[in-house]
Amino acid sequence: FRGNHADAVGGALVLRRSTVTVTANTLMNNWAGGSAWNSGGGGAYFVEASGSFAANTFISNTTLRDGAGLYAEGMVTVTANVFSANTAISGSAAGFKLQWGDGSVISGNTFSGNAALWVGGGLFVLETLSVMVQVSVFKRTGKRVFLMAPVHHHFEKLGWQEPTIVIRFWIIS
Repeated sequence: FRGNHADAVGGALVLRRSTVTVTANTLMNNWAGGSAWNSGGGGAYFVEASGSFAANTFISNTTLRDGAGLYAEGMVTVTANVFSANTAISGSAAGFKLQWGDGSVISGNTFSGNAALWVGGGLFVLETLSVMVQVSVFKRTGKRVFLMAPVHHHFEKLGWQEPTIVIRFWIIS
């Protein structure tokens, strides 16, 4: 999937209300955005669905908003993918954005050189994973891992000021 363009979402792929497995593909130089405020998923846009992404390469995809390589809402398994040089122009999570991903599995992926105006590729995944860990551990043990999730609220509860959290997350991303 190379050089595709969408005015709203999913430069190369749009997957809605389905179960799908996407394996061993290259999604490269795709664009999602035009002038749509809610654009996302320069490479792939996966919403209200379940499935898996394995051994894919998401490279040099661009979106106006979130998830330049892959934007996913729902339960997904994302393993052994490469997210490289993706750009979220005015949004977050250049490589991969997971929204509402309770029960999702994310492992063995490589993130490098992704850029986002707001929060970078790996960090947004950390925010989402912190919620998943908090809920999962609490359901099993009745104890919390973080004072509050997502993890940036944990730091607020520790007494960090919001500007400090934003600056430190920005440096990390």
